[in-house]
Amino acid sequence: MAKRRFQNPEPEMVGNFWYVRIWHDVFVEGERTRKRQRVKLAPASMPDREVKKIAAEILRSVNQGLVTVGSAVNFSEYVCQGRSKNRPMGRRKSRPVEV
Repeated sequence: MAKRRFQNPEPEMVGNFWYVRIWHDVFVEGERTRKRQRVKLAPASMPDREVKKIAAEILRSVNQGLVTVGSAVNFSEYVCQGRSKNRPMGRRKSRPVEV
């Protein structure tokens, strides 16, 4: 079983805004890679505690795996994930047909 991903970066103030840097999955030439993404949270006038709440809200979807790559998802990966999540693939037992 693969290790679960969890991100909890600290917000940082750069210029007049608060930012957080997260890892984001993208497809490059058919291969899934991770790239750094800087997300703007709030203006610098907002207190630190409020900014941490906003960051936690954004990171919740990332940490729960709700953020998908989109239309660039590799088909074979989609099929493998679908099989493991829904049910094992195989034939259902057929019932005899009454005439």
